[in-house]
Amino acid sequence: MLYQMLFGRRPFGEGRSQEAVLREGVIQRDARDLRFPARPAVSAEAKEFIKACLAYRLEERLDVEEAAAHPYLVLRRPERRGGGGGGGGNGGGAAAAAAAAAKEKE
Repeated sequence: MLYQMLFGRRPFGEGRSQEAVLREGVIQRDARDLRFPARPAVSAEAKEFIKACLAYRLEERLDVEEAAAHPYLVLRRPERRGGGGGGGGNGGGAAAAAAAAAKEKE
């Protein structure tokens, strides 16, 4: 779903019916070589998360706990200016960007 939200198309079988995707084995054929469109520009972290969620081999695919803990989804606190511990990370990920924008409005 995230792939479709970011790129406006399905990762496998774009333009085909669900029935055709299943009948033609599109996912089994294409999942081993997931490709990303050049536009829009998407972070390497987002692509890595999507690849891990859509991995063909079950043992390589993220389970729900691993997905929830993935750096793309984990909110990282921006470092405080002027020292003072706390924080860490670089504010990456979608959730962090939204939190940083909300914090600036305060």
